[in-house]
Amino acid sequence: MKFLRTVLYLSAVAHITGGLALLLAPGAAMSALGQVPPDLAWIRLVGLQGTMTGLTQVIIGHRVESLWWFSWTFVFGAVASTVVFAGHAIAGVPAGSALWPWWALAAFGASGIVGLLAGLALAGLERPAE
Repeated sequence: MKFLRTVLYLSAVAHITGGLALLLAPGAAMSALGQVPPDLAWIRLVGLQGTMTGLTQVIIGHRVESLWWFSWTFVFGAVASTVVFAGHAIAGVPAGSALWPWWALAAFGASGIVGLLAGLALAGLERPAE
């Protein structure tokens, strides 16, 4: 459970940090990533969702002994996000936008998938789902 808790907390830090950056300073965050931002309201909504995902990971991390199986939802989200990030990088980004953030996000998502799956495997050996 300790490994899964650590993965959840590390992922929460990344989600909350990135989410708050997009929520509070979307133009600056997009510029730092070399992106041409669409309507900033959409970027703020993505930031809000990222922040909420991170906060949910903290809640699950605090109760990981009884709710470890809930982490599968984060695996599904990480897989879907990684596919979107990599697909966007492959299909092409808008003119004037950098390509590297999309590959970096895909790599980050893939590492999250590996960490979560390893944590879930260890947690499943320690305690079966209730």
